Parts: sequence; C-alpha cells; structure tokens
Amino acid sequence: LVARLDAAGDRRGPEAFRVEQFTWAMTSVVGSCALVVTLAAVGLRIDIRAVPAFVIICFVSGFLGRDWWLGRQIEARRAQLAEELPVAIDLITLSIMAGESVPASCARVAAVMSGGIGDEFKDVVADMRAGQGATEAFEAMAHRLPHPGMARLVDSLCTAIERGAPLA
Repeated sequence: LVARLDAAGDRRGPEAFRVEQFTWAMTSVVGSCALVVTLAAVGLRIDIRAVPAFVIICFVSGFLGRDWWLGRQIEARRAQLAEELPVAIDLITLSIMAGESVPASCARVAAVMSGGIGDEFKDVVADMRAGQGATEAFEAMAHRLPHPGMARLVDSLCTAIERGAPLA
C-alpha cells in the first residue's frame, strides 16, 4: 500500500488511506440505506431480508471503489510523469553542460517544472540537502517512480557520479 500511495504521489500514510477507504464504504452504505428508505416511502415493496445483503454489497463496493480510484490515480500520474520526463532530462543535461552541479541542476528542474516530476526533483534536492548522497537520493526517486525512462536516467547519473565520468 505504501508503494502504491508513493506511485500515486499521495504523501499520506496508509492509515489515512484506510480511513478514507472506510469513509467511502460508509458513504456507500448510507446512500444505499437512503435509497431503500426512499423506495419504501414511494411505495415499492422491499423484502427486508435482502436489505442486509444489499448493505454488505454496498459497503464492499465503496471499500473497493477507493482502491480502484487509487489505481486510476497511479495510472494518471505515470502518464503525466512519462510526458514530463524528456523535458526534465533536457533541463538536467543543459544545466550540467552549463557547469552547474547535480544538486543545482535538480533544483533548477524542481523550480521550472511544477507538480509531477518537479515535485519528485524537489524531494531529491531535499534528500541531498539533508545529507543523503546524490546516488541514494536518485535511487530513492527511481524506486518511487517505476518507469523505464526514469530507471535509465537514474542509472546513467549514478554511474557517472560514482565513476567520475562526464555527466553531460
């Protein structure tokens, strides 16, 4: 769940997600009960024995609905990041070729690009400023963003940093 929340860009913990999932389930139950009461008030005959099964189905549907929505958020974020990745790579390349350091080039990408990949580079810069090495910060970003292009970028940067090869 933590990995799925990271992939969706959701900074909340799993506990908050479970509370929201339970809220979706209870909202579904309340809505189903309101529907049953409304149909009974209109005069439609409802078998009372079927109501508990209907409520359980609605609870499970609401609970699983939030999980389904998380999956949709993950797919939307992956598509956004895949779209923004080439621009970020170009910005990093130009910054490094202009003589900036790796943290400065990451900070430039974070400042220029808002949301999506810009937020991920803000996290990388924050990790480096907190004392984590550049390779570890990049590998953490690659772990949060399982995308082949991101993996290649991180591998190239980490290899160049570790071996002292020209980064550009």
